Amino acid sequence: MGISHDINTLNKKTRDGFLSTLFQIISSMLGEEFCQYIDSDFINFKGKTICALKIKISNMPCWINENNTYTFYIRTGNSTKPLNAKDAHNYILTKFEVK
Repeated sequence: MGISHDINTLNKKTRDGFLSTLFQIISSMLGEEFCQYIDSDFINFKGKTICALKIKISNMPCWINENNTYTFYIRTGNSTKPLNAKDAHNYILTKFEVK
């Protein structure tokens, strides 16, 4: 589909406006500190412009903020699942260097 429809919904109807909105959403849902792990590029694909994101591995856990409720998700196989607080704590202790 491309991003042209998305760009047309923005106040600033440019690629810059698109990235600004995208990173604003990422900052509010994940935290500003995680934006450094994301590289973006615009690519023409089958006559449409798409925004490709390359996500680098973080050395710290990332919680999703949805309406001030924080949830920790993990990938299991080809699916994503939320963890309860106890399981998230144990997962973080085994996967991240806790200082």
